[in-house]
Amino acid sequence: MPTFPLFDGNAIWVLAGLSILLTALIAAGRAIQQGARQRRILRARETTIAEAREGELVIVRGRARGGNLVPTAITKKDALWTRLIVRGEVARPGLLRVHTLHREVQSANFVVEASAGRFEVEGKTATVVVGPERIDRSYTAEGAQFEARILPLFQKHTDFGVLEGDKAIVAVRTFEESLLPGDEVAVIGIAQRTGNDVRITPSRDGLFIVQGDVRSLAQSGALWREIPDA
Repeated sequence: MPTFPLFDGNAIWVLAGLSILLTALIAAGRAIQQGARQRRILRARETTIAEAREGELVIVRGRARGGNLVPTAITKKDALWTRLIVRGEVARPGLLRVHTLHREVQSANFVVEASAGRFEVEGKTATVVVGPERIDRSYTAEGAQFEARILPLFQKHTDFGVLEGDKAIVAVRTFEESLLPGDEVAVIGIAQRTGNDVRITPSRDGLFIVQGDVRSLAQSGALWREIPDA
């Protein structure tokens, strides 16, 4: 009776090919999905609060204002919204592993004021994207001393032995993003009317609050990127 080995040379090549094909299909699916979201955002009509039509995907611009502010973790600014990401890059021979060591978002509810009116937005439930001028980046190379402002933060949020005195045995990057009072923003979502009141609610892609150029950020994929470019 003939036998068929489970893993002969040909089978290994077939499995490797299937793995590559599956990876390519997943990447292609994500690219198609992102392309569809990008087209929807770029087709959104830019309008004023007063002229937003019921159920329409719109872009409404205004100034972010709020009385309740939250402090940024590193630069200690008073912000309407802030996100901190701490990443560790652990080097091994032939391999670089990147881990998100800590991630936190703080936000207050705030209003967007425009010439035709104002409306409230919930920063906690929105996808907030800020331009590069609102991103504070820090980098500590492997074996280098931490910047004084980074070390307490890193010690607070990591507890698995990645520090050796005041030296890092991994490279560490931090990204502190902030939306500040008075920043001009574009709010992207579905217009909902109740009498004379207008709310901007999430579309199928969510509710976006963007500080910066909406179209360039959409075209670059930054609206859906979890972590800013390093």
